[in-house]
Amino acid sequence: MIPRPEEQGWATAFDWEQEGREATQETFVSSRLLKWLQQEGATTSRDPNTPMARFGRYVKALRETRGWSRLELAKAAAIDPLAVPLLENAALPESELTYNLVYRLTDAIGIARRDIAIWPFPSAVPVPVQRQNFGAQIRASLRDLLRTPVARRVTLGGDIRQQAAVSGEDSDLETGLLERSMALPIIAVALPDGRTVSVQSALTSGDPPRGGVADVQLRVLDDSDTPVPGLIASIEIEGLPLSSARTDEQGTATVKGVLLVKLAGLEQFAVKLEPE
Repeated sequence: MIPRPEEQGWATAFDWEQEGREATQETFVSSRLLKWLQQEGATTSRDPNTPMARFGRYVKALRETRGWSRLELAKAAAIDPLAVPLLENAALPESELTYNLVYRLTDAIGIARRDIAIWPFPSAVPVPVQRQNFGAQIRASLRDLLRTPVARRVTLGGDIRQQAAVSGEDSDLETGLLERSMALPIIAVALPDGRTVSVQSALTSGDPPRGGVADVQLRVLDDSDTPVPGLIASIEIEGLPLSSARTDEQGTATVKGVLLVKLAGLEQFAVKLEPE
């Protein structure tokens, strides 16, 4: 079914259980998208500087950072699969760009509502991309995503005894396994050549996963939302850079082996970028 332009609320009224399997297949969604664009007389000359267009690029970058397809994001957000490509291409009707839709998308991606960096509503005040007390902000979210591993057992004098768990309020951060990725606040970084770029980042479990340790996946975009390759990226903790990684053609780099307890102790999340 193709929603009519005058219909309102269709983006968030989609029922994944009732629509059936065909309605959620990539080919069917692509066909719906083509019919919608033909029906609306859409062109490629949309203004790329509107709040909706910038928010659509923001959602697309976050989605790609997590390796999700448009269909996967729509399902996670419980919205019509047609809404995601329309939003990413600035073709979504303004009547459908509601707080409900925005929050469903950002909640699914893992962005706290207070951390939405690009706000699609012109009359609203956007949330700053960088604030103090970074560690305090992410502690609660981190603990919700950690799984405490089964206590290891050691053999002592022929007896099998359970190893004592780490005590203290940071024990889960020191031993827990990150079960799914977690988005971090977007920050702005000044390059040596004077350009300012935005850095989108997410915590991901390592390969193989290790307790208390995660990888930080970074994506660097310039002011036109174009990926910036060929930069050496590192995360600074206690004034010292961790292991560095080079941004690829998609502007992504992965800094491996970050201690969660150290990350949660940061006042600010700082990324250092240098030319190769």
